[in-house]
Amino acid sequence: MSPAEYRARALTAFEMAESYRLDAKTSSPERAATLLKWAEQRDADGLFYSDRAQIHEDFHRRHAPKQEAA
Repeated sequence: MSPAEYRARALTAFEMAESYRLDAKTSSPERAATLLKWAEQRDADGLFYSDRAQIHEDFHRRHAPKQEAA
């Protein structure tokens, strides 16, 4: 995947985590515990995807083709 695709997945994961937290506020205590657990997992996923994007960007920056002087 490209860095942009990883960043898009990270954004989706963070948005889902926020949605779970909002739903937890109006849910029963048992359901809220589950939703908050899911939110933590999606936050972890988002951080993973963000890290992967950064790793790919760093790799491409270090290994970019060298331009020859004309």
